[in-house]
Amino acid sequence: MKKNIFALTFLLLGLATLHTETIIGKISFVNQSAYSDKQLKEIIRLEEDEPFELRYIKLDKILLSNFFRKQGYLTVSVDDSLSYSSDRSSVDIFYTVESGPRYYYAGARITGVKELDRTKIDEIINEYKSGSPFDESIINTVRKKIENLYYNFGKPFVQIKLNYDFEQDTLVYANFKIKENQTIYIRNINYNGLKLVQKFIVRREMELRPGSRYSRKKLDLSQQNLYGTGLFRYVRFEISPVSGDSSKADLNILMQEKEARWVGFYIGVAHEQDLSYGSKLELTLEGGHRNLFGTARAISLQITPSFLYESSTHKILNSENRIAFKFVEPWIGFTRTPGTFQISYRRSRLPSIADFNLLLASFGLHHKFPENYDINATISAKLLENLSNKEIDPSLLQGFPQGQNKIYALSFYGKRDTRKNLFTPRDGALTDLSISISKSIGELTDGTPDNNSFVTLISSWQRYQPFSYKLFGHQFDITLATRVKLGGIVELGQAKNIPVTELFYAGGANTVRGYQEQLLGPAAAVDSVSGHITLAAGGKLLYLNNVEMRIPLFWLLVGEVFVDAGNVWRETGDFRLSDIRVSTGLGLALITPLGPIRLDYGYKLLRRPIDPGPDAFHLGIYFAF
Repeated sequence: MKKNIFALTFLLLGLATLHTETIIGKISFVNQSAYSDKQLKEIIRLEEDEPFELRYIKLDKILLSNFFRKQGYLTVSVDDSLSYSSDRSSVDIFYTVESGPRYYYAGARITGVKELDRTKIDEIINEYKSGSPFDESIINTVRKKIENLYYNFGKPFVQIKLNYDFEQDTLVYANFKIKENQTIYIRNINYNGLKLVQKFIVRREMELRPGSRYSRKKLDLSQQNLYGTGLFRYVRFEISPVSGDSSKADLNILMQEKEARWVGFYIGVAHEQDLSYGSKLELTLEGGHRNLFGTARAISLQITPSFLYESSTHKILNSENRIAFKFVEPWIGFTRTPGTFQISYRRSRLPSIADFNLLLASFGLHHKFPENYDINATISAKLLENLSNKEIDPSLLQGFPQGQNKIYALSFYGKRDTRKNLFTPRDGALTDLSISISKSIGELTDGTPDNNSFVTLISSWQRYQPFSYKLFGHQFDITLATRVKLGGIVELGQAKNIPVTELFYAGGANTVRGYQEQLLGPAAAVDSVSGHITLAAGGKLLYLNNVEMRIPLFWLLVGEVFVDAGNVWRETGDFRLSDIRVSTGLGLALITPLGPIRLDYGYKLLRRPIDPGPDAFHLGIYFAF
């Protein structure tokens, strides 16, 4: 019995020991004075007052060594020692840094340059200033840049040998010995793996032709062009030397095509602005062909029936059906300018409002320019058929007031987008401008013609700035996002009706949070009891200004702190600075493969008497901007 008790006690003590975490007490750095302990603690992985993991000691030594080497301490060595408490509940860590002498970059010596313009190499070399602490990673970057110069000059077989001379004990010269070798020209281009795609499709996407001088930059761009067609799963280039002629090579393109026909089905839930409709279920079936007759022309068809539950009758209604057809011609005018023709038909049978049918047709051109510039031009027509005498909810239409049933528009849109990630941008900027010339045709209820022509101008600027700070031992990588947006409508001739949804609206998840969706601005209707706005009238002038700080918290969660400002004015001449409304609030976003899903809370700082409440919650997909 005693033996069993002793064994059980020993087992329990062992288990307790296994589950006891060792906490890091103090982290110290010995034998170095060039940097403070605070600076070096920001480099390593282990942190004070955090659980100790022995495997990170080796990583920390590598991180410290790399840091010192980048500062010119080429012979640095880092050792470690640990001091545990008696019960091993805590441990102090000591990193002993023997930095050695500090070396400085003295300059570069280059030999072997014959055909390439030497000034281009000097421009690269001069980016690394003499007298700077020696950093071998910068020298390797310089070497890569010089190689790329040669690769883009037709010399894929260039050889660059690099070694160093040490002078006056701590000065380092980088020696680049260049063997340029033969300039290569493309003799033939061979296409491998094509089945349905015709050769001329690949040929027109290539930046190189037979007889062209080899260029890695043009090959990379050609690969991007080929992937951009959407026709290929895989594209790779190989160079084969030509026997008997060292100046010639064959370019082999290895490709794997995607399936030309495709079909998709998905289920979604859409929420109408009017709460009486609630949420509706959308079933979408779509399919198409991405490579008609091997010419890269594409067609697609989308069919979407919608269903909702009508609480008053306790029935499920087929409230809406949509069908859309799209045709894409990838090259217009012998340039990489795709043209897209779309036509769609919408049949709406929502309860409590008029039944209507809506036909939309458009043709648009899109062209990308260097330096991240894009331009779109679109011509469109919209035709409305009202099937009853009841009112149509304007929030359901794409640009019609009561009485008007046709809108024709010519639109131009341009932007410059330097963001690297469109869903969760951390740097870069987006600047855009749109101009739309529209003509609306219809008649009033008494039969009087109601035609109008107007120009809509919208411009916005968005910027994203990353910065980091450390708080309570944790580093936060924050993004500061800002936006300014202006919009105006100018009527050509006598002022008349502007189609309701061609007007500007503000308030809600993507404009000024804290205000209910589209309920900031002039009121079209107010509640007779509370006096609160229930329907916005829209306006011809829009101003928005947003500042938001996005802070990664943990896992896939991102916190938001924001200040929004803006308003809508019925006429451009109604603008008053004192009318600008301001709100502030907090939000939480979950980063998903399809983009952020966020919940925001906004509080009105300048509440109007007609505003329904002091605050509002908003659920949105993607960030507000």
